[in-house]
Amino acid sequence: MNKQETMDYKGYTAVWEWDEEGNGWAGDVPGMDEYFVLQAETLPEARKAMEELIEFYLENCRSAGRAPCQQNIEAFAHSV
Repeated sequence: MNKQETMDYKGYTAVWEWDEEGNGWAGDVPGMDEYFVLQAETLPEARKAMEELIEFYLENCRSAGRAPCQQNIEAFAHSV
């Protein structure tokens, strides 16, 4: 069974897929200038992990004095 979920937060979309072998959710935020991999056991944990990751990314951008990237919609479309 191939379950897939998307979640949006602050203009970014994460794509989650159910991993039968790992018995949990594996996700990423496609189309960004950095590559992130997320893991969670439940969808509420997935939402929390995604929000924490985006906040971490945005804070790192602020600290480095650079603008955060806008998610590349074309790359996102190919991952769904």
